[in-house]
Amino acid sequence: MLKIENKMELPPLGPGWAGAVMVLGISSSLIETHLSPVVGHLPAKIMIVAATLLALALSIGFIRHRNPGFRPNNMPAWCMVSMGILALGSAYSLIFNAWMIHILCWAAGTILGVITCLRYLQFLIC
Repeated sequence: MLKIENKMELPPLGPGWAGAVMVLGISSSLIETHLSPVVGHLPAKIMIVAATLLALALSIGFIRHRNPGFRPNNMPAWCMVSMGILALGSAYSLIFNAWMIHILCWAAGTILGVITCLRYLQFLIC
């Protein structure tokens, strides 16, 4: 008899999962913009809280596992982190009118994005 094992392991919490934060941030902004007249503001607020909790979990997971590290060949995952931070800040300013959080997320996401871009460019050139 042929036995096939299919073990799929998920990577530990870290930068590779940041796309989920980005999607939740964008979704909450879209829900607030297009559906709030119909369904109210609660669904967008639930999505932004979920995105925030996920971002915190990913941060704790990265601190715990350090996987992947901040090496040039891992820069695409780190670019998702910067985009997730930017989407989260944008959603906070739209949903809660929290411009200070928006500014902090914009600064952190932009700095991280520029650093990852330059590190990856260095990796591609060398």
